[in-house]
Amino acid sequence: MKNIIYYLFILFFGITFSQNFNPKTLILPDNPTQEDFHFLKDELKDVQIVMLGERTHYDANVF
Repeated sequence: MKNIIYYLFILFFGITFSQNFNPKTLILPDNPTQEDFHFLKDELKDVQIVMLGERTHYDANVF
């Protein structure tokens, strides 16, 4: 019985504190220009902090 309560507790907090992951796919040309990123002005209009992350966490010097 303790195990069931424990797993339900973990499941509840996993769902409650999970992040919404809604990525947008953007295909850029080989040499992107500033105009290719004009959509960011509307996307980041009221944002104070922008966090950029790695695509993977394998090897940091490969970027």
